Amino acid sequence: MNIDTGIWLLGPGTCRMSELASYSRAGSKAPLVEKFDTLKEIGVTSFSFLSESIRQEMLLEATGLPYTRRTRERPTGVFQKVYESHRLPLDGILMRFALQYTLKLLASLPPLKPEEYFSTELRPNDLCVQKYDESSFGIRTDADGQSDMNLVSLFILGGEADFFIFDNREGANPRQIDTTPGNAILMRANGFCGHTNTPIHRVSNVRSERYVLSVRQKV
Repeated sequence: MNIDTGIWLLGPGTCRMSELASYSRAGSKAPLVEKFDTLKEIGVTSFSFLSESIRQEMLLEATGLPYTRRTRERPTGVFQKVYESHRLPLDGILMRFALQYTLKLLASLPPLKPEEYFSTELRPNDLCVQKYDESSFGIRTDADGQSDMNLVSLFILGGEADFFIFDNREGANPRQIDTTPGNAILMRANGFCGHTNTPIHRVSNVRSERYVLSVRQKV
């Protein structure tokens, strides 16, 4: 779902910006922008973000969405099989959360000199939920393309899987990223501090049905 034009049109039922704190776990008070230095260094950061009650409510809504199966291919073959839903209810908790997260992120940028991090204005405009079946192969070792700009924000709603980043597509220097349900995972994307794509990564060993809310900036 493209949220670029609707982000400022907060209709009935949309929570106020100050209420974003109610989504977050105790101990996750550090400003989001403090994570950007980690992104400059290794490209990915994962941290506890959603309260358990909110995570469960978001997961419940996600399990009831209509999904379309997508198969992504590279010249080397299929690298991802996933179910996606862009049809989020406008008054649902997933949409409300995504809008308020985006507003909070944008509001926190001015002291940073955003031009030092982003090649274009940071304006997330793509929202979807991805679902992986238990025992699916997840995502083969690869990087997201240049259509993803600046920053990718992922929120783990449920399920268990392994997430690794590497120095190259041959799998050198594997580093595991925490995918605990309730965590937020931020990844740099095309245009972040001169980089042209996300870190090379892989999702594997999907041990239970997995749901992830994705907030991106697409071109």
